[in-house]
Amino acid sequence: MQEYYNMGHAVNMEGSFNSEVVIIGGGLSGLTAAALLARAGKAVSPFE
Repeated sequence: MQEYYNMGHAVNMEGSFNSEVVIIGGGLSGLTAAALLARAGKAVSPFE
C-alpha cells in the first residue's frame, strides 16, 4: 500500500486511476489545461 502525504496527514491512494493525463496544480492554468484536454476527449485527473 502506498501512502502520500497531504498537509502532514497520510492519504491512502490504494486503487487505480483510469487517466491518460494527470494535471498537478488546481490553479487557473491547471484547470484550463484539464478542461481543454477533457474537451479533446482525454481522461484527465487534476490534483492540487
